[in-house]
Amino acid sequence: PAGTIQTLLQNIPQLTRILKYHVVPGKLLKADLAQLGTVNSVEGSPIKIHSSDGFEVKNATVLAADIEADNGVVHVIDTVILPG
Repeated sequence: PAGTIQTLLQNIPQLTRILKYHVVPGKLLKADLAQLGTVNSVEGSPIKIHSSDGFEVKNATVLAADIEADNGVVHVIDTVILPG
């Protein structure tokens, strides 16, 4: 919602924390993530990976996995995930 975006833009430390929660160090492909089960974000919190029924990251479904980028691998999810 627009109100939520406005609130986040007014709280840069919180926005920074959420963005860092979406980044994991290293170059982890879908197969790597499925074997790990949990990874630690750049923000510092753990993120649970569920791969038994589809491919999910915490409460988000992975829509596209293993997209190679210059600085790593991108996995597109369908929602924002939050630390905690």
